[in-house]
Amino acid sequence: MTFLSPWALYLFALAAVVVVAYFLRRRAEPYRVSALFLWQEIEARGRRALLFVRRSLWLLLLQLAALTLLILAIANPAYYSAGLSGRLAIIIDGSASMQVSRGGVSRYELAVERALELLDSAAGELTLIQAQRRPRLLVPLTQEKRRAREALGSSRPTLEGDASLEQIWQLLQSQGPLADFSRIFYLTDHPVRGAGESLPLEVIGLGEPAANLALSAFAIRPEPEPGSGYSVFVRAENYTDEPAEPVLTISADGAPIFSERIALAAHSGRALALSHPGPLPRTATAALEAGDDFPWDDRRYFAFPPLERRVLWLGRDDRFLRGALLAAGEFAITRDPGDGEFDLIVANGAEVPADLKGNILLVNASYPPLVQLLGLEEISSPPRAAAHPLLAGVEPGSLAVARAARASLPSGGEVLLSAAGLPLIYLKRLEAQRICFIAFDLRWSNLVLTVDFPILMKNLLGWLLPPLAGGEALAYHEVGEPLPLETAVEVTDPRGKTSRAGEALIPELPGLYRLDSPRGSSYLAVNLAPAESEPGEPLDAPSGSALAGLTHERSALRPLWEYLALGGLLALVLESIRHERPSWRIARRKG
Repeated sequence: MTFLSPWALYLFALAAVVVVAYFLRRRAEPYRVSALFLWQEIEARGRRALLFVRRSLWLLLLQLAALTLLILAIANPAYYSAGLSGRLAIIIDGSASMQVSRGGVSRYELAVERALELLDSAAGELTLIQAQRRPRLLVPLTQEKRRAREALGSSRPTLEGDASLEQIWQLLQSQGPLADFSRIFYLTDHPVRGAGESLPLEVIGLGEPAANLALSAFAIRPEPEPGSGYSVFVRAENYTDEPAEPVLTISADGAPIFSERIALAAHSGRALALSHPGPLPRTATAALEAGDDFPWDDRRYFAFPPLERRVLWLGRDDRFLRGALLAAGEFAITRDPGDGEFDLIVANGAEVPADLKGNILLVNASYPPLVQLLGLEEISSPPRAAAHPLLAGVEPGSLAVARAARASLPSGGEVLLSAAGLPLIYLKRLEAQRICFIAFDLRWSNLVLTVDFPILMKNLLGWLLPPLAGGEALAYHEVGEPLPLETAVEVTDPRGKTSRAGEALIPELPGLYRLDSPRGSSYLAVNLAPAESEPGEPLDAPSGSALAGLTHERSALRPLWEYLALGGLLALVLESIRHERPSWRIARRKG
């Protein structure tokens, strides 16, 4: 045994002070008398003197025992035993794959059991870290094992991806220099890469191979030609030893568009590409009926980002045209041409200055030198429609146009609608610009009164502003990834729970998140990290004897100060009880 703070042994000099104070202490002794009034005039004075002989030395012995135990506790004695010495760090993997369960026991529960064994063998300070995309400190550096056990027992795995080792080191450095840690254990089911040779990281593998089917990828892209539908890409994986034929279902905006049983060979994947007509959906879901050990990756989600386009409006206002524009997407409309660059210029009965650049929607308007109005012409025949994808879902037979403008149009364009040889809707694609010319004022036709109007406008705007023009990133995110928000919004998570979010949103579940703000509604698709969909190859877990070798291979110092301090407090309590016993006896006799 050794003392970690031997200077405290000098405090034993206080024993002399206790002894002298004990023998010099005044002490009144009780006497039985016939009447108290005979003693009222006598000065109350206890017996005192330097008494070397007393009837009882129990109080002195208890006081010296308490002093001895407390001084020894301050000296911090410790003995050597088998165990883990020095400062210890235990990192427990809290990522999604740790939720894989076999026989009713998850990998995370196994990790907690191993961590408790390491805790029992720790002799010095220790810290606990839960590792996932956003690592968190379960227990700061401490010697209180009870606190560490409680933190481990109450912790739960997340659905986030694996942690970055760099972030773990940064969190660990907040508890002290890495060189001060004699052992760093990482309990995980995935290989740990990039640990470095200079750090004493010891990986303890967990879990058994799991039977898992997964959707590892899911995306939607519009067809190159606007209005011709979209393509769906999905990839399914089979991490089992047997072939499988799960049912794959794909839904767009909540409506199923594909459902079919697919064949997956053992330990292989399959990619599928599908085409679907119709407008682009805002959200989509792919689901796999797997019934495996890890259900969280059987569904994947997709959402197009909320793209706000800046629009310059020239000419007469039209509530029908403005309503169709706002219904087709996120548009910020202004009339000030000096505001900067614009995604779209809408001219309604006005001339677009030649110095303005960008995609242009002309409604009975001109854009010199490409489009010049030449006058009006009465229309007596019904419009004729070309076979064009932008007219999908539009019935031109119900359209009536009273008059339209004759115009000088650039060559090489496409005519969607015409009447008596006069182009009514004309498209021209240039190298860096797209122009849509509508030859008639909306007041001169019944177009706004038909159900085709919003469909036609959405298709035309989709051609003018392709949904993915410029390479905008899709609204695809992973669980635990902080998502910055421009303004305060109301967030509805996949469970239907609504909350207010400020500067950022950190999703804890996969699924579709709806964001409602004064500007409208949008969706975010949140999925599991792809690496979490591969829980079929865990690390080899150490056997019981191997783990015992880890926890008993060194001599560790076991501190005893807690027990000595408790003994000293107990001695003080006994001394207090012994001191008060005469008073209790008198009170009992009077009663």
